[in-house]
Amino acid sequence: MVVDLSLKIFGPWLKQPSRNFGITSILRNESASAAPAGHMHRPSNWDKRILVYSGKYKNVAEVPDSVPAAVMHKAKNKWRIKVNIWMCVACVAACVAMVYSGKAALGRGEVVSERTVQHHKELKEARKSLE
Repeated sequence: MVVDLSLKIFGPWLKQPSRNFGITSILRNESASAAPAGHMHRPSNWDKRILVYSGKYKNVAEVPDSVPAAVMHKAKNKWRIKVNIWMCVACVAACVAMVYSGKAALGRGEVVSERTVQHHKELKEARKSLE
């Protein structure tokens, strides 16, 4: 009874073929872009550097005065991905450095909680001397 009711309610949606909303289909398709086909983009100096860094052109002098908007969009997406990956690498390196620094401080006998208590004592003494 429950199955029959669910098929009556959701039947039309269940019979439709599944849609692929994944990003891989968009990335693989060259024609899929945010800009319609035929639109041109006049790149700034920064955009030209992005086009060179993404590998579309060999140097800034080779970049034309106007490029297809789809090419610019794809180059900016590659740039964003590369920047995000390097930021993740930098974050992991900073985390490893902090762990190493903390272990070295512990080896020297420095404890953060003791340093905090000492700092609060100094603040209280400074307040008393001001009064």
